[in-house]
Amino acid sequence: MLFTGPIGVGKRTCAIKMAQAANCEAESARPCGKCRPCRTIALLRHPDIKLIVPLPPKRKKRPTETKAEDETANVLQVAVEESQNYLLGKPQPNLDPKRKISIELVRWVRKEMAKPPIMAPHRFFIFLHAHQMTPQAANALLKTLEEPQKQTTFILTTDKPNELFDTIRSRCRLVKFSAIPAGTIQDWLVEKTDTKKEEAVLAAQISNGSPGTALRFLKDPDEFLSAPVKKFFSLPKADTKAILSTMKELQRTPLATVVSTLFFLYHQTLMTKHGLETEYARGEPAIGRKAELCGTDYLRRVMKYLSGRLEDCRMYLNRRLFLYTLLSSLRKPIK
Repeated sequence: MLFTGPIGVGKRTCAIKMAQAANCEAESARPCGKCRPCRTIALLRHPDIKLIVPLPPKRKKRPTETKAEDETANVLQVAVEESQNYLLGKPQPNLDPKRKISIELVRWVRKEMAKPPIMAPHRFFIFLHAHQMTPQAANALLKTLEEPQKQTTFILTTDKPNELFDTIRSRCRLVKFSAIPAGTIQDWLVEKTDTKKEEAVLAAQISNGSPGTALRFLKDPDEFLSAPVKKFFSLPKADTKAILSTMKELQRTPLATVVSTLFFLYHQTLMTKHGLETEYARGEPAIGRKAELCGTDYLRRVMKYLSGRLEDCRMYLNRRLFLYTLLSSLRKPIK
């Protein structure tokens, strides 16, 4: 199965819940969340439910330094440690584009496939961020997908299905996950996490339809709304001095945070322009002023531009040049 949809919308949660439901010992209302299989799967400690996640780049070694078996063992140890960052109920960590699903991991999966399950009636291999597979890993996985065992299910999750091989997509049943309405996320936060209503409203607006993003915002607001970016946005006119000063303040801020903060602020401005003022906009006078100064077409062009720059953040960029170009572009009409 191939789960596609925005980051944080629930693909990982659904995949793990499916594994629980398929192996739950309860007679009804599966998964129960209380039986032994449900609990061990939730902790990602079940021997037959494997989570495959992108791993950091390996340190280059000399050919004679490590045997192939030892290298695979090292990769598996890192994979087990990294999987603990993806437990149910935990916001997913930011994905570093340098992280990859390596061919060593896929080869290990193929070896596991040759063995019968240890405990589970139904075994699951769940690949998170499947588009981060190396070409070699994707080719190796393709051979496995062609002849899956009856008692084994593969679930691949991704927010970028077009970056997967066509041959892999064609062998999977596609399940699309849509963005969740802000009102639903707001109510869920208040009910399930004891979040105050005002905080839940803002988190839901920033989430862009993703409960995971809402949770991450509540945990670390600065990751989504950069103070230097908000200050730059509020300036009536940004000259070169203001741009350079902002760049200095943003030295340690991830580029994705810079762009996503600007996107959110301009989106709020566009909504205000159309008379759809939000709770956040009412508390930020700069948004109202910007809505008066900017036309609707300009705001739409800015959002389209920022959307493209958000994609660029995944690439290896000259940081200073990226920031200067980005901030400079916002002080004049974008064509």
